[in-house]
Amino acid sequence: MKTIFILFSILSLTLVSCNINGTNFNEDAEKIKAEKVADQLYESLKNKDLDSADALFSDELYKITSKEQLNLFFKKTSALGTYQSRKLIDWQSTNTVGTNSLSTCTLVYEVIYENDKSKETIGLLKDENKKYKIVKYSVNSDGLFK
Repeated sequence: MKTIFILFSILSLTLVSCNINGTNFNEDAEKIKAEKVADQLYESLKNKDLDSADALFSDELYKITSKEQLNLFFKKTSALGTYQSRKLIDWQSTNTVGTNSLSTCTLVYEVIYENDKSKETIGLLKDENKKYKIVKYSVNSDGLFK
């Protein structure tokens, strides 16, 4: 009887300590949530409201990049001119639910500015409040080197 109790205890501890997760890929609902953040970013940049743009970025990003560096980046990219429009050309999302939940989304846009165009990638991660925050923002344009 003692042996059965010990085996049951070991089995119970093993099951309790297991991580139970499920992962969903490329969910339209996650893309829509992430695009709302991108909408806010481009609206903030169009209006030159850097404080609003700063608020969309993750605290994780600010551990390696200061707000001053980010704002300098925004000023450098303003050489492309005023934002005109954008088209989503690629995206992917990963939504892991369970004991180790994690949601990410990557949006890739072709962006038209007054002086040139660019290919821009926005990487987002859900924070502890289940809201997407930007953890990566890259701008690729020949117009930055003119």
